[in-house]
Amino acid sequence: MLMLKRILLVLLVMVLVSPVVMASQSDDLTVKAWAKYQRAGGKVTQILHLASGVEIRDSSSTGFFVNKDGLMLTNCHVVSYPPTMQAITIFGVLEIPVIDCTFIYTNTETGVEYQAKFVAKFKDSDLGTIKVDIDPKDYDAVELGNSDNIKVGQQVCIMGCPLGEKMGITSGIISCLRNDLGYVPPKGNLMRTDAAIDPGSSGSIIVDENLKVIGIINSMIPEAHAMGYGIPINLYNLPFWQTIND
Repeated sequence: MLMLKRILLVLLVMVLVSPVVMASQSDDLTVKAWAKYQRAGGKVTQILHLASGVEIRDSSSTGFFVNKDGLMLTNCHVVSYPPTMQAITIFGVLEIPVIDCTFIYTNTETGVEYQAKFVAKFKDSDLGTIKVDIDPKDYDAVELGNSDNIKVGQQVCIMGCPLGEKMGITSGIISCLRNDLGYVPPKGNLMRTDAAIDPGSSGSIIVDENLKVIGIINSMIPEAHAMGYGIPINLYNLPFWQTIND
């Protein structure tokens, strides 16, 4: 009887302690990731140049520096722009031609803006790059990991600027690996996370326990409670991307 009581006591302690340990590990990851990468990214805004000469600031997303030459990685759908924009008038919907698009990178801590230009995009992986005119001492670059080693259940954190807000961080786990969503790129494996992801989080980074970037957020399910999807970073770690960016 005494032995049974001891076994039950040990099991009770394990049940009570396990959530605390998991929470502690998650908190530790977010603190370390924030310390390492809070200067490594920020808000990316499209500037649409219309044929009339008017410039319009389009929606904002997130980008992160991947080297000390000012190269910033984000989503293809962030750096893509339509040939026309729609304006609603009393006569109906007017199609206004867009003749060019440039970008602004904003450090959300200081509010300082930097000019940036388009470099490359690849629709099938939903990845794109821009080059920011910035002094290397004014930012840090992320460290890219190996997304082939992703495991369901592992702890991750997400850093980004949802809806153009200041840089923030959330945490969760990799809750699923799947081939595709059927309606958004990339045409390959996606990772699903239960970390809080808000609209406008495109381009946010997914950081693993080793403080390396293993993915880029590209979509979420607004109707769901915690369903966000990321692109494995190994889709960027391909030779042709390095050739294009150089």
